[in-house]
Amino acid sequence: MMWRVAKSLTFIVVAFWPLCSMFISLSSLSGNNLPIPQSSHSTVPTLNLAQALKLWEKGKFQDSLNLLTQIENPKAEVRFYRRYFEQFLQPKPSTIASPVSFAFDSKQCAQQILFVTGSVYSLAQAEVFKSKFVNDQRLKSLSICIQPTIWFDPEKVRCKENLSQNGRLACNMPQLAKSLKMQSFTHLVIFADKGKANVHNGIMFLDKQDTYDVFVHELAHFSGFVDEYPLRGELANQICNGVNAPNVVFRKVRGNNVDKDWQRSTELGQNIHFSKARTCDNHAVQAYKMDKNMTFMEYHDVGYIPKLYLLAWQQQLRKQQNSPSAHVNFAQYYESQNNQQESQYWRTKYQAYLKM
Repeated sequence: MMWRVAKSLTFIVVAFWPLCSMFISLSSLSGNNLPIPQSSHSTVPTLNLAQALKLWEKGKFQDSLNLLTQIENPKAEVRFYRRYFEQFLQPKPSTIASPVSFAFDSKQCAQQILFVTGSVYSLAQAEVFKSKFVNDQRLKSLSICIQPTIWFDPEKVRCKENLSQNGRLACNMPQLAKSLKMQSFTHLVIFADKGKANVHNGIMFLDKQDTYDVFVHELAHFSGFVDEYPLRGELANQICNGVNAPNVVFRKVRGNNVDKDWQRSTELGQNIHFSKARTCDNHAVQAYKMDKNMTFMEYHDVGYIPKLYLLAWQQQLRKQQNSPSAHVNFAQYYESQNNQQESQYWRTKYQAYLKM
């Protein structure tokens, strides 16, 4: 199990907008930037939407939906939120049987990702990331698919910055497992309010300040890619003393056969020239990467993904055992609670995933 945190090349100052006077625009989901908050003084519907989101955040769900329903000629933003609010509030025969899942072709979708959030202010962020992923030409060759509907549950998806006493985002595992038990997914991306982006087995955690580039960086961790910035402490020991990653080779001493040794174990060709990576700068081992340029695994906002990285990524996706699914997270939790019945349920899900 490994926790990984994305690094950023630029220093970004993020202002917190008053929730009652701003809202997130969804009118240009295919653009290159995150949604731009619009002033509440422009139109009455804008003000009503801001009020509705604030009511929802306070737990006044029906009042919030009623306010959205009263808006005449609703724009895309209003229709977006109203759809998810109606879906959440509609009567259900079971809290775990909501028809959110879409059946993917497992051959085309080695990783079937479900976006999850309990925060009304993360809904738009998740929708934008989903749209950008679909239109990201860099990633077209990868057999990764995202569920078309976001799992939105403000009552059962409870995540905190320091829930596990390690400063990283984590969620209430039993509530989450129960909510998602009947859903179709292999991996989860959970959007929360505040905390450090990280990947733990088959679950990714992001907060509302993370960009789409952070998401892509963390997505590579799902397939075993390691960070190319200097790691520290126990994480450095774990990574640098471990096995080779799809993007990085580890050697104790520089050898003439470093390229050939690694190439024999892959199908990426015989013309790979390695350059020093900074991954193990705080360790005795030297790390080497397949490209001399700075990549998205060193600084996520560089955005450069070498062709060889994409080939290695898809190769990893064909080997499910190299990419633990989210079912492992739930199985491990229930094992720690000595709940063998639930643990076995999720282990069975994981075994089915390995056979995809």
